[in-house]
Amino acid sequence: MALSGSDPVASAPTYGEAAPVPVASFAAMLGQTWPLLLGVGLLSVGSGLQATLLGVRAGIEGYSSELLGFLMAGYFAGFMAGAVWTPRAVKSVGQIRVFAALAAVGSIAILVQATVVDPTVWIVMRILSGFCFAGIYVIAEAWLNQASDNANRGRLLAAYMVVSFGGIVGGQALMVTASPETTSLFMVTSVLISIAAVPMLLTATQSPPPPETQTVLMLRLYRVSPLGAVGTFAAGLINGSVFGMAAIYAQARGLSIFEITLFVSIVILSGAALQYPVGRLSDIIDRRLAIGLTALVTCLSALVAALFADRSETAFLLAFAVVGGFSLSIHALSIAYTNDYLEPTELVGASSGLVLIMSMGAVVGPLVVGVLMGQFGPGSYPLWLAAIGAGLLVFTIFRMIRRESLPAEAQGPYVAVTPQASQVAVQWAEEYHSEEVQAELESDSEWVDPDRKNNRGTT
Repeated sequence: MALSGSDPVASAPTYGEAAPVPVASFAAMLGQTWPLLLGVGLLSVGSGLQATLLGVRAGIEGYSSELLGFLMAGYFAGFMAGAVWTPRAVKSVGQIRVFAALAAVGSIAILVQATVVDPTVWIVMRILSGFCFAGIYVIAEAWLNQASDNANRGRLLAAYMVVSFGGIVGGQALMVTASPETTSLFMVTSVLISIAAVPMLLTATQSPPPPETQTVLMLRLYRVSPLGAVGTFAAGLINGSVFGMAAIYAQARGLSIFEITLFVSIVILSGAALQYPVGRLSDIIDRRLAIGLTALVTCLSALVAALFADRSETAFLLAFAVVGGFSLSIHALSIAYTNDYLEPTELVGASSGLVLIMSMGAVVGPLVVGVLMGQFGPGSYPLWLAAIGAGLLVFTIFRMIRRESLPAEAQGPYVAVTPQASQVAVQWAEEYHSEEVQAELESDSEWVDPDRKNNRGTT
């Protein structure tokens, strides 16, 4: 359905151009979506490099821990606003124009930070970066999800996970190619963000229109699933603390640039590796038990990391690998648990509320870490992560006492999400595949691929 005010070039298929169809095989799906995956990968490289570069450079400039907390929290504040704004902007002017504008502004933001080394300017630009990256990811992820059907969407998300996490780790590797005291790495980041937009803007895959769905308020989410809401907030605290402050913590411990990148890479790769084993376990057992066990392991491994920080570097890194592996799974577990208790018509609206809850936690996380490290030193960082795990564990036990469990067969499927992934995009794309939306698209199109009707994906 052509939306009023949308970009006609971006929204409507033209004669002789294949309308988007769910692909018949995973190989064919990759053949259709590789430009998008390439763009996401390049964007993730730029995002990963930018976060670590700013943290290290700010430390070199002598910024206080509290100021560093504000700097890193700014990204997630902007991300929260961007995730809310983007679907509305797409409805007004079309996804192509919104995507191109956000990529351009995001590229400019890092150049400003390279030119003007001032904490106030950096915080403002960091907020702007978060805003732009949120919109880019929402549109890109919706594109990717729309290109799949129910039979292969899980594998598409797995490929997206590999590309996203691999890109973030690749950004860490670039840290050792030049000094963070020069403008070189800032320029590289800007180039990566700009180049990432090219394959996504040139792809023939059509992005789904923004959905018209029932809005679900955060209070409603808490009433329906208290553990899901609290778990999502805890995941935000962890994600903000890990992706925003891990490099700053490593630098405060006196690690070299290479050691900093190694530390951050280990945490991120572990998070990627354990997403699916933990998720599959949660599909089999009571999901609350999976959340509780994940919180427990996060707490214990963070305490071990704090204990061995000055005793054994190997034990320290192994402990933090476990921290990353389990703590970064809490986000997807909490989303899955919340969705278990929602009506189908509420899923998209609930996604917006969950993104806001997670983003609020991600804003608070770096702020608290900055204050703790400023007052008590870097040793407070793993203790903070342990405290989050302990708090979530206690609340999980409380909810297991207060509420009976759902049978395993009544639980919805677990869907892994990346740290920057917007669940809005996933549900947005799923609604695109509904019979009603596809029927409207076909009735509004002058030319329709005859195979499309026979291979339509539904949710």
